[in-house]
Amino acid sequence: MNRLKSAAATAVAAASALALSACATYAEQDALDFGTRLSASLDGANEVPRVGDPDGSGDFLVALNPQGRMCYQMEARGTDLITAAHIHEGAAGVAGGVVTPLITPQLGQRANACTEIDAGLAKRILANPGGFYVNLHNEAYPAGAVRGQLMVVGAE
Repeated sequence: MNRLKSAAATAVAAASALALSACATYAEQDALDFGTRLSASLDGANEVPRVGDPDGSGDFLVALNPQGRMCYQMEARGTDLITAAHIHEGAAGVAGGVVTPLITPQLGQRANACTEIDAGLAKRILANPGGFYVNLHNEAYPAGAVRGQLMVVGAE
């Protein structure tokens, strides 16, 4: 009987892993094919008014449409556990207010999510991506460990 329970538990675990993998794959595919693609290269040196984590870096990729549909993937590297993540309004070198929260990536993993934001905010971001930035926070750097300005993918 224990063998049967063990086999059933293994099957459930495998099915759960496959489902989670499918969700991540869907979110990654959605982020690559949906809406206007924006990205941000995250670095501790980009933080203001104080420098963030000198070892921290990361990547953020988002697809956003004017109706407010937003799918993104994000990864942090070289930082302690991320406790909060946001998109803020503010030009490079300027600390600005939070406009939308983001799912935080776990250590060594990529966060993948799709959500809806206010259509007016989506249109403002799409009209001026460089006026917004992604900011990840952790316990050691509560004001921000890494930051990166949004830009249209392929733009320089």
